Amino acid sequence: MKHHHPHHHHTPHHAHRHMHHSRRRLGEVMVGKPDDTLAAFLADPSEYQWMLSRVINEGPPSKQVRNAMILKQLTELVKIVSAVTGRIPSPIQGIEIQSDDHESDDYTYPLELPEAILAGSRDRDEVVSLIEEGPAHDVLRDVLMMSVINWSKEAFRSKAVTI
Repeated sequence: MKHHHPHHHHTPHHAHRHMHHSRRRLGEVMVGKPDDTLAAFLADPSEYQWMLSRVINEGPPSKQVRNAMILKQLTELVKIVSAVTGRIPSPIQGIEIQSDDHESDDYTYPLELPEAILAGSRDRDEVVSLIEEGPAHDVLRDVLMMSVINWSKEAFRSKAVTI
């Protein structure tokens, strides 16, 4: 059963909107920013703040909040995997991904896609171009998630007796 908050029904929609903090920074305000642990996966860690603000401050408020939570979870996961395996995060050497943002000039994202993620894909170029499609906050969040999962698998695999 869907859980609902009764106060939503008594508040006119336009008034409800103003109860919140700035809509553009809702993820940051409600959930908080993760620390810079994930910056280590970027070739240029100084790009991390830009990337972080794209991922957690863009898109609808629901997505901002979910993205902020996802990034905090990924940050904690990397710390735990590091502590358990001794593996230190380092820049991902992989496939450059381009923005298809029609609002501005195309640019290269500061995060590369690990080759291992494409293992078993039929048409790699087509897969990469589909990964690049969509708003920056979606592309960056998903590539970061896939990258952290892949990095964690590699870290544990290197410690495992047999996998």
